[in-house]
Amino acid sequence: MKRNSLRLLMAVALMATAATPALGHDGSSGDPPHRGPAPRTELPNDGDAFSGPTWIFHADEDACPAGEVCTEHYSSFYHYHYVTGITGTYDGYYDYSTGYGCTGPCTAESTMTMSWTNKWYASIGFDHPPVSGAVGFDVTYTSSQSFSFSFPVPAGQTKVIRYKDWYHVKNLSLRTDYLSSAPPYNVFQQEYGTGWGGAWYQRIFYAQSV
Repeated sequence: MKRNSLRLLMAVALMATAATPALGHDGSSGDPPHRGPAPRTELPNDGDAFSGPTWIFHADEDACPAGEVCTEHYSSFYHYHYVTGITGTYDGYYDYSTGYGCTGPCTAESTMTMSWTNKWYASIGFDHPPVSGAVGFDVTYTSSQSFSFSFPVPAGQTKVIRYKDWYHVKNLSLRTDYLSSAPPYNVFQQEYGTGWGGAWYQRIFYAQSV
């Protein structure tokens, strides 16, 4: 029987969810990557090394120049953000649909340039530099590269192409200290939370029957 071929050639990032890092407390659901049997091979991710302190100090929002986004967190009080420890590590994934597929007999195949990104999350208002300092990689780093897939689809079957983005995840304990607004600027409140940072390392495509 003659086979049809579905060729998808793109040079754009397919999904905004795959290209957008998880932000801090303001603006992200914070769902961590799913646990599962992890692939052992890794794709290059060597541009995200980070070395820095595991804390940061913020003055009030007037210290941020007008029109600039200086942090993921604002407060009218001076405050410190601390990553107080790494509480665990694991490999996990997010699962996405490419939006492509075909009804057999056919071959669903493509070569495309797609973006990927490291990720992070904090359960309290926080800023990403201390998270990067604690985990040792830039949690906001993003890049792109060429990916290919090819899946034969038998006659009478319909399959869609999905992929899993895999991450090395480090779970974190966090604390924010708020200071009084007048000398001697004592700590008057402490807020505790949890977070995580994920270093992207592999993208696995697969065909799912529908």
